[in-house]
Amino acid sequence: MDPFERAVLAGMKRAGVAPGTPVAVGFSGGADSTALLAALAAVRRFPLTAIHVNHGLRGRESDRDEAAARATARRLGVECRAVKAPVRRAPGESLEDAARKAREREFAAARTVATAHTRDDQAETVLYRAARGAGTRGLRGILPSRGLGAGARLVRPLLDVARAEVRAYLRRRRLPFVTDSSNADPRFARTVIRRDVLPALETARPGAARHLAELAREATGLTELVEAWADRVHAAALDGDSLQVRVLQDAPPPVRHAVVARLLPHGHRLTRAHRNALDRLFGEPPLRIAPLGGGWIANRRGPVLRVVGPPREPDAPAPLPVPGETVLSPSCRRLAARVEAGSRGFLAAFRRDKTAAEEALDASRVKSPLTVGPPRAGERMRPLGAPGSRKIADILADLGVPRTRRREELVVRDAGGAVVWLVGRRIADHARITPRTRLVLRLSYL
Repeated sequence: MDPFERAVLAGMKRAGVAPGTPVAVGFSGGADSTALLAALAAVRRFPLTAIHVNHGLRGRESDRDEAAARATARRLGVECRAVKAPVRRAPGESLEDAARKAREREFAAARTVATAHTRDDQAETVLYRAARGAGTRGLRGILPSRGLGAGARLVRPLLDVARAEVRAYLRRRRLPFVTDSSNADPRFARTVIRRDVLPALETARPGAARHLAELAREATGLTELVEAWADRVHAAALDGDSLQVRVLQDAPPPVRHAVVARLLPHGHRLTRAHRNALDRLFGEPPLRIAPLGGGWIANRRGPVLRVVGPPREPDAPAPLPVPGETVLSPSCRRLAARVEAGSRGFLAAFRRDKTAAEEALDASRVKSPLTVGPPRAGERMRPLGAPGSRKIADILADLGVPRTRRREELVVRDAGGAVVWLVGRRIADHARITPRTRLVLRLSYL
């Protein structure tokens, strides 16, 4: 077996992918993804498909890449699924981040997706994040494995493989690949790091990329320790919707930062400037207010600290066609609905395989059209098995969801305005599947 193929197998094992697991490869047609797809096809340990996502950002070049990806996959004997995925950018979001999210939404339909990030990509990411002011959590760089939602998982088996090894394998196999012209665009900071900074570091300090990748592994271990410590501090400091200052005062700054981050919206990043501002709340003399970005602030008042968000108008509910899907703003995540026939063993099989991001209801008990949106003030539902209705805010409080994150929750309502699903958490008792169910409404949050 080729040494590169052995390295790919070792990477799949480290990521926890067992032989025989169906794997979809994120396949751009570039050098790295071509080498990954070719190696996995050669070792014949995993049923393979290739997913090519065409954002259409580079016009004819994007279409050229799609055609090349199809041709290479055909040559390797792998089915290729090419999809069009226009990029929708949220306010303040970079084009790179928006494109990555669009790809991951397409990947989420597969259970296990492999992408071809290399050790050089890891080194570039660590440098980029360090320059941007990341803390230990950000210095973890690209993770070997992470969830994509709806039970899907993203794995990176090439993180310990140098880009030079990729190119050498392609030469041995005489495999063609395409080059994305945007990777040479100096307007992107990553291009400058890849083209100028990292090569200069390697010249001055040979092995720099390897050392940066090792730093990412160490940062991952340190982050796990900080998060475990933050679990204990958060439990001791939490007082309703506030945090007790005396408990936070005794914790090291990285632990305090991790505790406060739990009260912010999912994905909200604390920059170094935000973390420094937080530290000044515990200085002498202490400040009262620390900006946390995006209109969020930490407010120290007497013995407690509160995290307060910007005023927000309620979002208008979005229609959810059945069958069909709706794209939710600003996250650009999708909520999909379809109807299928129920069978005697359906419910048992569904409960065995389901994730929190999918649910099944009795279609005859849910009146269309459906809508999806955030919970309204005072809105109620009767959760499955409950003796009566409850306020959704109280259900979320019992589930440990901080008040500052409840505005991110979603509910699906039927034509009469009744809540049938508190997304990812509870279904309504009246919409449950019974032995008499003939048609099942399947809902998935992707």
